[in-house]
Amino acid sequence: WVPTEGGNRHTIRNSFDPSKSARHFRVVSDGQAKLSLAVQSLGLEEGAIWKVLHACGIKSDLAWEDVVQEASSVITDNNVERASLLLSHLNARHASLLGCRQSAVERLQPLAWLPAMQPGQTESPPTQASRLLALKDLFPPNASRLVWAVAPSLAQEIVVDGLRPGRSVEEEPEILVEQVHALSSLPGAPHVSANVLEHLTSAFKALLPLLSKLPSLQEHPRLSSIACVPCLPKDVPADAAIETIKEAVLF
Repeated sequence: WVPTEGGNRHTIRNSFDPSKSARHFRVVSDGQAKLSLAVQSLGLEEGAIWKVLHACGIKSDLAWEDVVQEASSVITDNNVERASLLLSHLNARHASLLGCRQSAVERLQPLAWLPAMQPGQTESPPTQASRLLALKDLFPPNASRLVWAVAPSLAQEIVVDGLRPGRSVEEEPEILVEQVHALSSLPGAPHVSANVLEHLTSAFKALLPLLSKLPSLQEHPRLSSIACVPCLPKDVPADAAIETIKEAVLF
């Protein structure tokens, strides 16, 4: 019987207190209790009505079921910004959310609702999420610096048990080879900027403990025909190059 901002009537337990819930979520904005007309027409005291509603269980925060509904709404609206807000809210509040956690986590796992960094052929990693993807398609944020040119990664950490990115460089070492190939194929190669050289160095460092899972890099079909190993140019003094490129001399 509770009138809401969305124009519908909800049960008390499916309605939200607009003064205590996150209005930027669609499920909240549509479900916010709207009591002004009832207060005016019935001549009731608004404070007393809110006390009754809180005693009867009106919501002050998302429940797990609302998180799933909001995630579905994010997908429908293709709203990357709201996806980031939802993930941040979930990270901060997951331990205190009401509802069936296990069922919600299982329903969230296959949904493409997470803010993702889209790979691109540029000299630097992306700085903002630009699309929505499911966990199974994403590398974790801490792998972004190793795969940003060739594969999508989650734009921010996720700390909820049961919700983890499905890809990793340890399980897919070939992705590092793809990263090296992409960086070595940028315009201007084989001469690259110090920024690209730093990213190449990071990729090779990550490859070292995984070499046993790969064919010989010297004979690798993706690397054998391109200049990809970071090195010091002949016409630059060694001390200046080391200062600029730092650890590139290790390779």
